Amino acid sequence: MKTGATEATEAAAGERVEVRGIAHGGEGVGRAVGDDADTRTWLVEGALPGEQVLAVRSEERRRMIRGRTLQVLTASPDRVTPPCPVEGVCGGCGLQHARAAAQAELKRQIAEGALRRLGIAVPHALASPRALGYRRRARLHVERVGDELRLGLHRRHSHEVLALAHCPVFDAPLNHALARLSALAGGAGGFAQVLRQLRRGEVHLLSDGAAVVVGIPGLAPREGDADEAGLRAALAEVLDNVIVGVVARGGRRELVLGRGRLGLADAGPEDMAIPTGPFEFSQAQAAQNRALVERVVSLADARGGQVLELFAGGGNFTRALAREAAEVVAVEEDRGSASALLRLAKKALASRQAKVEVRRLDATRALTRYAAEGRSFDRVVLDPPRSGLGLHGARALARVASGRTVFVACDPATLARDLEPMLEAGHRAASALAIDMMPMTPEVEVIVALDAPRERS
Repeated sequence: MKTGATEATEAAAGERVEVRGIAHGGEGVGRAVGDDADTRTWLVEGALPGEQVLAVRSEERRRMIRGRTLQVLTASPDRVTPPCPVEGVCGGCGLQHARAAAQAELKRQIAEGALRRLGIAVPHALASPRALGYRRRARLHVERVGDELRLGLHRRHSHEVLALAHCPVFDAPLNHALARLSALAGGAGGFAQVLRQLRRGEVHLLSDGAAVVVGIPGLAPREGDADEAGLRAALAEVLDNVIVGVVARGGRRELVLGRGRLGLADAGPEDMAIPTGPFEFSQAQAAQNRALVERVVSLADARGGQVLELFAGGGNFTRALAREAAEVVAVEEDRGSASALLRLAKKALASRQAKVEVRRLDATRALTRYAAEGRSFDRVVLDPPRSGLGLHGARALARVASGRTVFVACDPATLARDLEPMLEAGHRAASALAIDMMPMTPEVEVIVALDAPRERS
């Protein structure tokens, strides 16, 4: 905890900064003001566009200074009191000081800032219908400090765990699970002893809006292990009328108590719900995911055609595309997700929807192979992880995509990197949209639709 003397010393070292924009990580972008002010660009944590703040330096580089806000001298009309009591201590959010209704516009600016050098405008952002209580998945951290066991989220700019029993952005079932697991972790029962074995580990939570499945990596016993019965008994302490399953995973072995998967049906009818486990990717919010899927399917306009879907996951877009297209080639490397796609393919066939061909391959390898074969697709949909597709894959995609490509990304910077080879090959950006999937954080989903050169389409 800072002392009054420390705060006074920081204030004396503070510099006045005028903030004019917002950076990828949610920091305010500006320059120092005053006589002999440093001309380098500032990135100021906790500052909003239009503000003047007193900031202290935390990092210096040749062209840039990072800092944090000590005092707001001139406040933006969009500044509010953060709704979370541990804001600024917990590292889970980062944009709580901005009015909820203004956050989508800030994220539009983040996306457009990353794509500006490519000449791509992002004219609109889709605001979230809820700013709090929306999140349906979380990754908690476990830390032993002496005899104390902490379960919660990382502190800001640290790997130290901040123990929590409630989070304002979690949905009700997720908060129920967080409170229950936190109480058990603080006790002397079998579950607490299991967590102590992790030393520093993780606990994954997945909610479908009514129930929660818990995933704990690094725990499943080896086959024939005499301690399996004890592990089962310890994990069973977690189960109640909301927490309906626990999955312990160790290597390729899983130990499942109760239900290991939940059917996430927010982008299709119940019979096409995606059985999803706590270790598999799903978008953080159901309502905005429905909007995301609707926009992607509309932009792909695949009625009666063939679609190549890369990074298909468990089928978030696949199930919706299967209702429109004649054929979907779904490429996914992860074994569990590919298995979910195969189950979805059988459902699609049984309901006389599109033929879904599942290829368990790395996306870049698949694209390179298709390019070498001279095979092309007039509709491509891809939603890569934060690391993006990569330049080699993007160059191959530019050759394989012969019509409309719909690119979804959660990192505007890697999106810009991946789009550049496609634009250089003659593809043209037709539209771009930002979606506020995770309010109170600077995270943003971006959809860019591209059309191939006319001679290829």
